Amino acid sequence: MALRQERKRLGEILIAGGVISPAQLNEALQTQKMLGLRLGEVLIRQGLATEDDILHTMRSQLGLDLIDLNQRVVPEKVLRQLPERVVRKYGVLPLDDSGGILRVAMNDPTDYFAVEDIRLAAGMPVRPCLARRDDIQRAVDRYYSRNDAEKAAREYARHLLSQGLVSEEDILRAMQSQLGLEMVDLAGIFIPEDVLRLVPESLARRYTILPVEVRNGQLLLALNDPTDYHVLEEVRQASALPIKPCLARKSEIAAAIERSYGKNEAQRLARDYLRQGPASQVAASSQAGAAVVPGWAAEGEDAASTPIIKFLNTLIEDAINNQASDIHIEPLEEELRIRFRVDGVLREIMRTPIGMVGPVVSRVKIMSGLNIAERRLPQDGRIGYQVAGRNIDLRVSTAPTMFGEKVVLRVLDKANIVVGKDALGLSGAEVRLFDEFISKPYGIVLVTGPTGSGKTTTLYTMLGQLNTPEKNVITLEDPVEFKFKGINQMQVNPKAGFTFAAGLRSVLRQDPDVIMVGEMRDRETAEIAVRSALTGHLVLSTIHTNDAASAVTRLEDMGVEPFLISASLVGIISQRLVRQICPQCTVEYAAGPLERGILGAAEGQRLLLKRGKGCPFCGGSGYKGRTAIFEIMPIGEEHRRLITDRASLDALRACAAEQGMVSLKQAAARLVLSGLTTMEELLRVTYVNE
Repeated sequence: MALRQERKRLGEILIAGGVISPAQLNEALQTQKMLGLRLGEVLIRQGLATEDDILHTMRSQLGLDLIDLNQRVVPEKVLRQLPERVVRKYGVLPLDDSGGILRVAMNDPTDYFAVEDIRLAAGMPVRPCLARRDDIQRAVDRYYSRNDAEKAAREYARHLLSQGLVSEEDILRAMQSQLGLEMVDLAGIFIPEDVLRLVPESLARRYTILPVEVRNGQLLLALNDPTDYHVLEEVRQASALPIKPCLARKSEIAAAIERSYGKNEAQRLARDYLRQGPASQVAASSQAGAAVVPGWAAEGEDAASTPIIKFLNTLIEDAINNQASDIHIEPLEEELRIRFRVDGVLREIMRTPIGMVGPVVSRVKIMSGLNIAERRLPQDGRIGYQVAGRNIDLRVSTAPTMFGEKVVLRVLDKANIVVGKDALGLSGAEVRLFDEFISKPYGIVLVTGPTGSGKTTTLYTMLGQLNTPEKNVITLEDPVEFKFKGINQMQVNPKAGFTFAAGLRSVLRQDPDVIMVGEMRDRETAEIAVRSALTGHLVLSTIHTNDAASAVTRLEDMGVEPFLISASLVGIISQRLVRQICPQCTVEYAAGPLERGILGAAEGQRLLLKRGKGCPFCGGSGYKGRTAIFEIMPIGEEHRRLITDRASLDALRACAAEQGMVSLKQAAARLVLSGLTTMEELLRVTYVNE
């Protein structure tokens, strides 16, 4: 051969390997002369050997590699080493040319004339390796038939895009259909650290590609042009894994790169800061603490001038990009832990050395106008942050813990508030009750639920429907999260003495028709709101309770007289947000006895439910996005009598159930049965004994 190995004939190799006998070889040679076929083909036709027998014997006897061509991507520069006529004539495929030697996949490396012809055509030494004949043929057709046509198609697609004749979506769907590739949705995708490390950030940014997951030993790679085999080969070499391309929009890939590699950047910045000497750390911390809002930098200060500033910028923007509602910065005994609350559940993002606690907390305190020297008492503040033209409000809360001060940043992204009944996910019956409540000329409508249950969105939806030129609508909020045209919105400022109660008194002198009070926090606010409702105003507000009926007893606990509550209350909406099953990894399973019992299935009834098994698109959680469930309790005559008589909470609930109210548990159960959420979510947000 070209590398001067000892030349052996195929028949000798197979006899030495015990695959065939000399007599069988002689018989096969006679047939070969008559049919004009290769010896291996004759042996396979006669049933004397299989292709695998021949390949494995040659691998053993000749010491050659056996290659699976389905797991390889050949760079274009290697394909150019051999003319197509030579490749097709001998049924071979060039694989790589590292070290100045051309590795070539062949089905019969004992065809020494072919090896010599390939060496002359390539102009370099040749090292044969083994592959199945059909695999070689398919690969040759795939690579050599595509080059000119694909280049022309790529240029034509770019031309059509530039002229606006087709959309990126059209081209991706065409490639999905023709190439049989998976189309992935990268919005909010969470990529595990071990997967991100397979593709360097520089490579991901250079080609706008993203590693998604390792599936069956292959790296699933999101890219916009899966026909760019140079990129696929470079990623294969970097990751040391076979590549399985999938399709995604270029803008989504770029956004996912920012989200996914952002936390790596934050960790790098933390390491950079801690590598500095003590003097440099003090200087950096001082500079980090000198900035004021907006934009995280003081006048004349470079916002990226210190690792601490960069660290916080990266951390907050990563949270915003991942649609996190809260950022938890928590000192542990030996580490600083960062967690994001996404879809209502905390998710650990990173851990950094404990030395980052002081500088990070000090930086946040300065930005939010808190006392940097006070470390023994909890403090609250606010930061205005701007990213990509969006104004983000960050509520800051600090609290002393055993190992240092913990900081929680509540992320209020106005761009994420979607106002409208369609966005709420109300059923037909719930829409009718919703409209009935806000059509009243006066009275109180309360929305209840824990923090982060979507109460503000529900209130804003009501305001959007009530906002007409004939009505004077005034709001008292802390803070104003969404700006309405035509509505007078006021933000309370307790430090200046402008509380909900004080604001409500002033609002009553502004001739309002509709008043929205962000939250009933105390007796004074509740009493003024109730009296406002009794004097001809429609009042909308929120209160923290576990269910609709509990709102009544909560007002009583605040000190509001029951007869005032019964006279003013129109209706109560209790709500929760439940996570939806990820559509990318949904699987069915048979419900167990406990699940069937909770859902009210008949004895012995087979019930199929759904859940997410976890994938990169949901960060392994099995959930993607949230939807609301509601418990809507209209206040009728029977309820008014019970409230005036100071009836128990159980009596109020029983009355609501008799009148057909759907409880939170029942609403969640409907979503479970429809396959939108899971039993785990039902148990997480509701009480089973409701």
